[in-house]
Amino acid sequence: MTGDFYIDFLYLIIYSFLGWIAEVIYCSIPNRHFINRGFLNGPLCPIYGFGALLVITILKPFSYHVLLVFIVGLVLTGLLEYITSFVMEKLFHARWWDYSKRKYNINGRVCLLNASLFGGLCVVTLFFIHPLIEQLVEALSYIVVQTCAILFIIIGTVDLTLTVQVVYNLNEKLEKLKELSIEIKEHLDEKQLYIEERLEDRIILLRQNIQENKIKSKGLKRLSEEFHQIQENTRFIHRRLIKAFPKMESKKFQMQLKFIQAAIKNKQRK
Repeated sequence: MTGDFYIDFLYLIIYSFLGWIAEVIYCSIPNRHFINRGFLNGPLCPIYGFGALLVITILKPFSYHVLLVFIVGLVLTGLLEYITSFVMEKLFHARWWDYSKRKYNINGRVCLLNASLFGGLCVVTLFFIHPLIEQLVEALSYIVVQTCAILFIIIGTVDLTLTVQVVYNLNEKLEKLKELSIEIKEHLDEKQLYIEERLEDRIILLRQNIQENKIKSKGLKRLSEEFHQIQENTRFIHRRLIKAFPKMESKKFQMQLKFIQAAIKNKQRK
């Protein structure tokens, strides 16, 4: 870090953008379609920006030793990813990524494979990428740097505010689905109908019984229609977030989240 807020913030934005590009490529190629990765709606992954600033600040004095940069970079970025996962889970009651199925992971929050990739990225950044970006930023007049930084602060604040609101709205939506599913289950239990374990199977069962006139309850029909409406009216920004983190798990509404994820996948196939 340079000690100048505007220059450092511009570095943060540049590396957040480069991180977003890396994430999009890494996730889109195996899935064979574009995935807008990242927590924010815009093309930024702030964890990469903060990680780059952390690595550059701490490791620049050790740039004479490639292996040391790799090892310390691996530890630093792994620690940052672990803390980010933990904090986001506590704030939004959801786990956004999970490496539990990968070898040598720590609580599913970090794994050796990703940490090694980040360690290699630290080496590439410190020895090749940052010198070029440093020259680019130094070539700009200070007023341009200041103006760009202020502009990105405004845009980033708006995006962050919108995204946080979207996450809380999604949780409200999932809570409503949970309430409806409980009501539906109670009505079905009253009619002694077979209850499927999965939420989507329960809803399919309910609709089949309504279509076959086995259920004439207006209350159940209303619940079914309301449930279907909430499912179908998943907002674009909600879908974007769910697609960006396909392994996201809700700590409170996991069954309802899986139902929404399945609905989104079905729409994609169509």
